[in-house]
Amino acid sequence: MTIDFNKPYNKYVDILPFVTDDSRKVLMEQATKIRDPYTLTLAEFFACCEGDFSCVLKDQNNITTGEGLWLEIFRDFVADFCKILERLVIPQTPEQKQASANCLPVEWQEGMLVFVRAYFGLKSFAEAENVTIGDYLLAKKDDYNANIFQRNMAKIQTQKIHKR
Repeated sequence: MTIDFNKPYNKYVDILPFVTDDSRKVLMEQATKIRDPYTLTLAEFFACCEGDFSCVLKDQNNITTGEGLWLEIFRDFVADFCKILERLVIPQTPEQKQASANCLPVEWQEGMLVFVRAYFGLKSFAEAENVTIGDYLLAKKDDYNANIFQRNMAKIQTQKIHKR
């Protein structure tokens, strides 16, 4: 059976759970061509997370099979994205926890925008909203590595001083 990505999603929704793993993999690869989630801007990503998929779907009330599969890709992408971000969090030292005790809470979207604005040296949060998820992740990884390196160097230097 051939699945037409341009046909309404509800035409195939009942059979999609029964396609083989290999066929599903091919379908998902084709659906990624609609829009790679890593190319979403932060603004588009935030909108999608709030249920507004207008950056990908032509008509949210009549989605095509390709778009329906893309929604599945996005769901899985968000789960993977969260796992990646969890690994890129450096645990705070007791001193850092104490110093941040009275800071105002920051929503996750705000945190992403603040980080992007600072990392890329942007002038506004509006500019930060135009950074892609792929660039954001690469920047987070770079920032994580730089901070871990600095923390480890500080420990090494402290150990050298204590040995003297």
